[in-house]
Amino acid sequence: MTSPQASSSIRATKLTLSFNSARVDLPEQEPAAPAKSTEPVQILPQTEKSAEKKAAKPDKPASKPKKQKTNPRALTEYHRPRILGTLAQALGLETIEQLPPYFLVEEIVPAKIGLKKDLIERFNDRTIDKALLDQGMKQFRWSLGYCNAVLEDTQRYDLDLNPVEGTDGQITDDHRNHARMQRDTILKSIRNKKKTK
Repeated sequence: MTSPQASSSIRATKLTLSFNSARVDLPEQEPAAPAKSTEPVQILPQTEKSAEKKAAKPDKPASKPKKQKTNPRALTEYHRPRILGTLAQALGLETIEQLPPYFLVEEIVPAKIGLKKDLIERFNDRTIDKALLDQGMKQFRWSLGYCNAVLEDTQRYDLDLNPVEGTDGQITDDHRNHARMQRDTILKSIRNKKKTK
């Protein structure tokens, strides 16, 4: 409980704000933290001219949505159906979903050395267009996602996403240097295309 002296030192005050010569009395309140400014706040009424200016201003055009950061190890929405569609067509498959799990992951991982040979063995009961398969595999290996996967990962994977042991599963410095050169070539090509537009 507070002493009579303490309660008398806490006095309720009456706040007054000035709105263009109109005076408004607010109910009594306990004193708050010291205000940053002691000057009264003035709000100017909206005139016809200011209302017209406000109405005449056209709404700002909707800004372009920000590009979401894409996973550097994923095929883009543009390339995914094209590259995987080429592979599915080469293997005589009806849909992309029939491809082995290796091609269906969101984040690309480095392929086992000899992956194309494994594909041919797995789908040997179908008519395989080897030229189209070569084209699809080249497109896949020359994607930024695949180059980044080789640069970042230490392990190679088979068609069922199992890590591969031995020399077929290793990523050497030569492999990384080759992937770095491929990535740089791809990025240079993209920059040149943007310059010509």
